[in-house]
Amino acid sequence: MDDKKVSMIVCKTPAQGYNKEGWSEMTNWLVEHYRTMDATFSDPVKALAARMNLEGDD
Repeated sequence: MDDKKVSMIVCKTPAQGYNKEGWSEMTNWLVEHYRTMDATFSDPVKALAARMNLEGDD
């Protein structure tokens, strides 16, 4: 992959995963941020995938 470009998006928050009392709050945080990331990146990623498929047909 030396000739490939790679990006990573990181979204994190401190959490005590073994503390069941905090699971509801953690789940809410995950859902909120998943929805934000999905809304932000879904269309651009689909467009890139379509462009890659078109370029691959050459």
